[in-house]
Amino acid sequence: MVCGLGILLLPYMLGAMGAGDVKFVAGVGAWLGTEPLLAIVILGCVIAGVYGVILAVYYGQCRETWTNFQLMLFRLMVVGKQLGAEDDMESVQSMARQSQRRHRLIPFSAMVTVAFICMIVWSRWFE
Repeated sequence: MVCGLGILLLPYMLGAMGAGDVKFVAGVGAWLGTEPLLAIVILGCVIAGVYGVILAVYYGQCRETWTNFQLMLFRLMVVGKQLGAEDDMESVQSMARQSQRRHRLIPFSAMVTVAFICMIVWSRWFE
């Protein structure tokens, strides 16, 4: 559980992820253990990335997505100075209240669930 919590705590504190995603991954970690959790989170991140690119292209938000990616990198660079989302930057919680939230938010728990199902199928077929 601690590993699952630790993996997503920083993105949550930076405002890039919701608390439900953190709790879900912590629960998966408590259930499966560290080794399978790491594989599932990595696969979930890849699936979320592909889904994010599809959303950006579909809704014509490639430029905005690139800007958000640069902001995320900037936040990671200054994490040593200030831990947490800045007040003038939009957090996941504020985006979730918007009417067009489906254009901008990726349900990471759903991506982890897809990764979990892929891992189960993989282990059944190839082991």
